[in-house]
Amino acid sequence: MINFFIFPLSFFLIAGLVSLCFRGIQSWKATCTIQAGGGVLTILASKLCLLRINTGEIIQTSLTPLFPVVLGVDRLSAAFSLLLGLLAVAVSLYTPGYICRLQTGRSQDILCGLIPLFLASMLLVLLSKTTFAFLLFWELMAVTSFFLVLIEYKDEKTRYAAFFYLVMTQLSTVCIFLSIISMYLISGSFRFPEGISIETLFGSAAFVFLFLGAAIKAGVIPFHKWLPYAHPAAASPVSALMSGMMLNTALYIVFRAVNGIFIPNLSMGLVILSFGCITAVLGVMYALKEQDLKSLLAYSSIDNTGVILIGISLFTILSSTGHPDIGMMAFLGALFHAISHGTFKGLLFLTAGSVYQATGTKNIDELGGLLVRMPWTGGFFFIGMLSISAIPPFNG
Repeated sequence: MINFFIFPLSFFLIAGLVSLCFRGIQSWKATCTIQAGGGVLTILASKLCLLRINTGEIIQTSLTPLFPVVLGVDRLSAAFSLLLGLLAVAVSLYTPGYICRLQTGRSQDILCGLIPLFLASMLLVLLSKTTFAFLLFWELMAVTSFFLVLIEYKDEKTRYAAFFYLVMTQLSTVCIFLSIISMYLISGSFRFPEGISIETLFGSAAFVFLFLGAAIKAGVIPFHKWLPYAHPAAASPVSALMSGMMLNTALYIVFRAVNGIFIPNLSMGLVILSFGCITAVLGVMYALKEQDLKSLLAYSSIDNTGVILIGISLFTILSSTGHPDIGMMAFLGALFHAISHGTFKGLLFLTAGSVYQATGTKNIDELGGLLVRMPWTGGFFFIGMLSISAIPPFNG
């Protein structure tokens, strides 16, 4: 069944090559059409896996006999892949009109070409079943996202945001690498181990470095500062993917860590809970003082990351104290919120980009009366606001 994901991966790679090899609006439209096809195929493959895979089952295949690169899918990775497919389709529909209004020359082709490669790298992270493959595609995700943030390189603030993000994302990669080394010393294999106890030296090191690597990438406080810099600096389709999917890709490995790689432990749960509470509370406080629309949405993403971590921590604590059934409810709640947040935050960043292109400002105090001028954008933004505010029947 993992073979079904080879098709969307192929579509994303072809889409990237089309835009990088050819120029002009026809090339952009062709790229986005192929990319949308990859998104639809990702949705179909994810739904098929969610329906057919039994709980806890992993279907995998070796990508190459020369290197320990193994791709696999289970219900957790399929759920996040479903979100990726939805965002891929939305961004594909949005991007042609957006980049036509940019005045960045060749950068338009590069932007359009790197987005499907960014999508492919995130999908490969979700499907990786060996530590070697995970690290390889994690770094590919970091590099492609760096160049996407750097698209408007002539602006000094954009260059600063991009290189600050590069430093932080490489620090994240170093932490992931140290965690993988610790896992290898425990298991002697490049496969993701299962049931590691953090009460051992290498076990605790593996967890600490893995969590730090994911926390940096997810914008967990106090590792968050890159996020409100990079998101406003990036093009809106990129911001939507970074906030809607890339942060969730980092959280995915935390979900995987507490429910598979490591044995749930009270200390582990308390550590995650502490970071989650601090991130949720301070994320809201930072958001309240923001006047820049995209920065506000970025801090909102930090807040929601904290909420998701709280749910993960409750699963860990309850599972380690003899209440696994109640803990699983917290796990599923955190997973549901991660998927929901990725969906509505992607929508909000896309509509924020339309507002910025129409008005030339992201200052909230300078915006008003746009519903008459931009009814479709206003309608979609209103749906996003209802979702982020948790107004029934929406979730936020």
